[in-house]
Amino acid sequence: MPEKSNGLTKFGKIVAMGFFAVAGLSSNAMAADPAWLTQVVTELGAIPVMIGTIITTAVSIFMAPIAWSKIKHAIGRS
Repeated sequence: MPEKSNGLTKFGKIVAMGFFAVAGLSSNAMAADPAWLTQVVTELGAIPVMIGTIITTAVSIFMAPIAWSKIKHAIGRS
């Protein structure tokens, strides 16, 4: 059975395979993150949580006396 031709010469096939090999190797190399990069991304992701905690704490400290005055008034009625 004769081999079907796809229009590429033998040299063209070698060049195409080389191109795909280089592209595949470079994409795999970029997919593996170094450990330090993973740690930096994790630490930077924790910053919004810390800021949210600080804001929540400040608001609760501000709201506590207001809430206590309402609670104290409700307790004094009974």
